[in-house]
Amino acid sequence: MKSVSIFLSAAILVLLASPAQTLALWITNVNLIDGTGRAVVRNTSIRIRGGRIAEISRSPTLGKEEVLDAKGGYALPGLIDSHTHLQSAPGTAYRKDSEATRACLWKFHLHGYLASGVTSVLDNAATFDFLKSLNRYFEAGGVGPRTFYLAPFLTPPNGYVSESKVRGETFAGLWSPVASREDVAAHLDKARELEPVGVKVVIEDGFGPLPVFDIHSEKMRRAIREEAAKRHMPLFIHSMSNAAHRIALAMKPRALVHSLFLNETPEPEVIQAIKEAGVYVVSTIAVYDFLQTQWRRSDLDNPLLQLTVPAIEIATAREALAWKQQNEALVSANSPDWVPNFALKLAEWLFMGSEATQELSTSAMKNLKRLHDAGVPVVMGSDSGNWPVLISYFHGPGTIREMELLVEAGIPPMETIRAATQRAARMIRVERELGTLEAGKLADLLLLKSNPLRDMKALRKLDWVIKGGVAKRPQEWMASAPQCR
Repeated sequence: MKSVSIFLSAAILVLLASPAQTLALWITNVNLIDGTGRAVVRNTSIRIRGGRIAEISRSPTLGKEEVLDAKGGYALPGLIDSHTHLQSAPGTAYRKDSEATRACLWKFHLHGYLASGVTSVLDNAATFDFLKSLNRYFEAGGVGPRTFYLAPFLTPPNGYVSESKVRGETFAGLWSPVASREDVAAHLDKARELEPVGVKVVIEDGFGPLPVFDIHSEKMRRAIREEAAKRHMPLFIHSMSNAAHRIALAMKPRALVHSLFLNETPEPEVIQAIKEAGVYVVSTIAVYDFLQTQWRRSDLDNPLLQLTVPAIEIATAREALAWKQQNEALVSANSPDWVPNFALKLAEWLFMGSEATQELSTSAMKNLKRLHDAGVPVVMGSDSGNWPVLISYFHGPGTIREMELLVEAGIPPMETIRAATQRAARMIRVERELGTLEAGKLADLLLLKSNPLRDMKALRKLDWVIKGGVAKRPQEWMASAPQCR
């Protein structure tokens, strides 16, 4: 098994994540959105057997199988969120959660993803020990989406997320910064045990007007590219500006894990270079929208959020002090150490207010639309979890909000669905098993009462979520979630 390519290993991991099901089921009277971009197939039926789609037919021959009448609802592939941080629980730094509570929360979140229609996720940065724990959880029959990993996490000394100030307790054991080719090789070799779908590389000097973090030198970037290529491990690069994207593209990545340009407008030359390279770009435009929950507390009353998010996280998001500490931490972490306190207070007022974050959100949506219109392959990713000081980057509902924002940005609904299904599966090279509803593929699909092509908010009212042929209503997926205190 070790002799096959890393991508075949990853595909095998997908199969192992859900034991083969013996359930036989016909889903009848359903309108099919298959994830390919083709027109809706009206009034059809889907047969599931052994955890896979056995047949799609307009004239089903019903036998002894169970029948689930969709009553004219809509089926689409299970969602794939291509930018998550499973190790991080929103607000944990504020609450000072114990290790036991943090472990309880990530297990709860896995149920929450399924109840939100997210049947696969790509984790973008976690410690080696956490990913091993996650593997053991699934090997023991734990409930959750199919989980893929980026590992290792490669940042330079004094780089982004290189210091304990930013890592905090949650990411204390994150991959150590790399300063030599030997460091890179050692990290890559260790990560291969996890069978990741790619390597996470950081090209980030800061999120404010002043540079804060070092980036990998040209020599180190070459070493990362060469050592990863030797091991057939593609690069997924965090870069968020025109300058950073140019550096990233020279490293021949498979994907850029953000579509954001902060306060910039993407340069036409950069967009063209991304398109010509065939590089996937992960959306993550919800990151600024999540910050605005502090002024939109009614968002917390969303029934899907109430069902799928731990009560302690919702309670934190209702506390004014938690938001104050979040905003202070964000400004501090993104400012040079020499900046005086009064300047930090000014920066918080300038950059973290309602109007400022709304402007960033609007800019992010416009920039994503520019990439899409130019023909860049956009993949949906929410950045849920992110950094544990953040309050409202909720696992599960965050994915749905990302999809709503893609439509608000001007991405057609059918393309938004493809970004969360077919295109995501292609990016992580599991398209033979996932991403579209076709005979022979794994039976991961959603049943909705209303048409998401007319209103993406239809995803907030899921009827059934099916993973590997196991069909449950959202409330049933949450029934076995742990209670976290």
